[in-house]
Amino acid sequence: MKTLGSYITQLENELLEGYKTGTFKNSFTKFKDQVLKNKNLKEATNIYYELSSKKGYDKEFSEMFLNESIDRLKELYKRKDIQKYLSEGSNNYESIDNLIFSTNIEKKVQTKLSLLENLQRKDEVNETIYLPLSMQVDIANSKIKPILESLSEEELSLLKEMKELTEGDLTNLIEETKSEILSVFEKNTIEEGKLDQLKSKLGSYDKSHRSLFELRKFLNEIV
Repeated sequence: MKTLGSYITQLENELLEGYKTGTFKNSFTKFKDQVLKNKNLKEATNIYYELSSKKGYDKEFSEMFLNESIDRLKELYKRKDIQKYLSEGSNNYESIDNLIFSTNIEKKVQTKLSLLENLQRKDEVNETIYLPLSMQVDIANSKIKPILESLSEEELSLLKEMKELTEGDLTNLIEETKSEILSVFEKNTIEEGKLDQLKSKLGSYDKSHRSLFELRKFLNEIV
C-alpha cells in the first residue's frame, strides 16, 4: 500500500545518505521543494513527526491528541496534492499508517496503545549534531541549517565518520580527544588554575556525537 509514512521514510533516508555521499544540499533542496512549499504535505509530515515523538502528555490529553491527529491525516489523505507523493517501501511510521488504513481491530488497538504510551513519555534532549530520523519539518528555519552550511569540508568529513561509530568507539574517541587537548595545553605550560578550569570544562562533555564533534573541532583549532 502506498502511504505517506513510506514517502517520509524515503525522504529521511535520502537526507541521511546525503551526509555520507556529500550530496546533502541536493537532498535538502528536494525536501524544501516538496515538503516545505506544500502546505498540506508540510502539515501531514509534521503530524507524523508529532505522533512519533515523546511528548510527556497525560493519558487523557494523549488520547485526544492522537484521535484528532489521525482524523486530520485522514482528511489530508484525500487531497490531490498529497496523493501524488504516496509511496511504497520501508516505513518508519507503519504504526501511524496502520491506524489510518488497517481493518484489523486487534492490530489497531495494539498500535494505538503503543502510540499513546510513547506520547506520555518525556523526551530526553537530543545531543546529536546530525539530523535524526525524527527531524523537525521546519528544519529549514531551525538552528541546524546555518550550522551545516557553515561547516568546512574537514568538519563535514568528521560528521560522516562519526555517523559510523559504535557506542563503545564513540566513548573511547571522546576520552582520547580530551586527553589530546589536555596534552596540548600541558605542553604549553598554562597556569595551573586555568588548567583546572579546562579539565572541568572537558569533564562537562557527555558521551554524545555532538560532544565528540565539538571536541574534535576544538582540537583541530589548537594543534
